[in-house]
Formats: sequence, C-alpha cells, structure tokens
Amino acid sequence: MSLNCRGLGGLEKRRDVLNYIKQKNFSIYLLQDTHLTMEDYNQIRSLWGFEIFLSPGKSNARGTAILFNNNFEYKIYNEYKDQEGNLLVLEINIYDKYDLLVLNIYGPNMDNPDFFLKISEIISDFNGDFVILAGDFNLVQDPSLDYYNYKCINNKKSREVVLRMKDIHALTDPWRVKHENTCRYTWCRNNPTRKARLDFFLISNELMALVDNVNIAARYRSDHSRIELHLIFNKF
Repeated sequence: MSLNCRGLGGLEKRRDVLNYIKQKNFSIYLLQDTHLTMEDYNQIRSLWGFEIFLSPGKSNARGTAILFNNNFEYKIYNEYKDQEGNLLVLEINIYDKYDLLVLNIYGPNMDNPDFFLKISEIISDFNGDFVILAGDFNLVQDPSLDYYNYKCINNKKSREVVLRMKDIHALTDPWRVKHENTCRYTWCRNNPTRKARLDFFLISNELMALVDNVNIAARYRSDHSRIELHLIFNKF
C-alpha cells in the first residue's frame, strides 16, 4: 500500500493514520510526505508496533517511510536513502525465495530528471528477482488519461526519464494494465478543480502474472488517495 499522507507531524494525526492503515492488513506500507525526522523514530516505532524505516525529511516537508507488518516472512539486506527525504530503497527477501527491490519515492515538485535518473541507476545495480517502485511521482504517464483540467504537462523532463526507465528496466503500471482506458485520479484540488493520477506502482513485467488486484482507494486525511497492490506469490 502507498499513501502520500500529507504530514504526520502531530501526534493525534500520527496515531490516527497509523491505526487506520494498519486495519487494512497489508504487508508493506509506503508513506510519502511524512514530515518525520529521525527524532520521531522511537515514537513512530512504538505507535506502529512493527519494523519501520525512515528517510527523514523536515518537520514541515518531505520524508518517506516504509512500514512492515508481521503477517509475512521477510529479511532486509540493504537500505538506501537520499538526503532530502524523497527516496527510500530496501532490498528484501520474502519467504526465503524472492529478492525484491522496493523503492518508495516522493517525486520533487520541480522538474528534476536527475532524481529519476538516480532511481534508474539503483535499479540497474540490483541483481535480484523483482522491482516494485511506488509512491507520489508528482507527474503523470499519460496526460490524456491521467489529467483533469490541466492546461499543460508538468515536469516534462522528469516524465520523459520515467517513461524511458519503464522501457529500460521492463517495468509495468499494473493499474493501467487492469484499467486500460479508465480515467481515475489519486490527487485533487478545488477552486479551480484539478485532478491527476500522480500516485502509481511500477513493477517488473514478470510480476503482472501475480497481480490479484490493484486499486485506487479512498482518501483519508490527505488530498491523495491511497493506492493498493495485491500480489499472490504462491502462484509460482
């Protein structure tokens, strides 16, 4: 599950959002725009109850986190994070069988293709089985389907890098595969109304055979919807 939570700075929202997403009973949770620093780690770890990893931002900006549930077997091999809180990467093994590269991103608001080029380099260096890249990209893949009431395409250079990265690393957008021509959005703003599908998964092509469901779910205390990906690994 992935969610731009629009800040977890306050204790009340922190506790409420963590309780809310825990009830969804996913295995791995990717959070963006957390506003968490390393000073918050012990409290967040206590509130969540299970293992977490932070790429700290500032108390009022950025920050990413990956939270684990205790409902599956996994091991952490390597961790990478940037200095700005926009990227958190884990190499993990699940069920003593599959090595996954899990990348949680909070794409820069400004057009910064170097950020996505770095992600492409990280994927190139990975020698495991599958890649799962997800988060708030702050861009769209297909303007004709993923924008509503936009006058221009945002972050054009970054978007070009993401599209090339999909080809280079054989990555697929599972939501678009399952909902080929559907217009659904993960972010919206009023006055004037604007909508965009800024949040999505990109996964290794081979994983599509294991996708049971992919969903854009309801918003909760954020202007972003959460996105959900269900994979059934015992199909192998």
